[in-house]
Amino acid sequence: MAASLLGSFSPPAVTPLPPPMLFSPCLSFLPLKLHCSFDSIPAFRRLVCRASYKVTLVTPSGQKVIDVPDDAFILDAAEEQGLSLPVSCRSGACSSCAAVLKEGHVDQSNQTYLDDEQVEKGIVLTCVAYPLSDAVLETHRESLLY
Repeated sequence: MAASLLGSFSPPAVTPLPPPMLFSPCLSFLPLKLHCSFDSIPAFRRLVCRASYKVTLVTPSGQKVIDVPDDAFILDAAEEQGLSLPVSCRSGACSSCAAVLKEGHVDQSNQTYLDDEQVEKGIVLTCVAYPLSDAVLETHRESLLY
């Protein structure tokens, strides 16, 4: 009798998960810009959204506007978008990438080079600065520190 019960058993049909969708729609009904994509882990397939900010870089060769995700350093995002900015240590321990924050807010809490007075004056180390809002930065400003 047990064999007849097992013989009639068939596992449920398995529906494969769709391939990961790589897209970046902007949810414009919100006050900040969100870029969304599906998580790359197939077992957890969830929608992941992150904020992105417009950062205007005023360079000696002109003004450039870049999109910077809230989890990316400003310098890294600029390089990914084809801009070449001064850099040396990439750890916030020197002044090569110094810029002046003219508008907006950044988080550069990982930097170890600037003193409190320089931070209050708006000096930013782009290699360790995350945007917290849309911002305007004057780049190539290391000379202000000497």
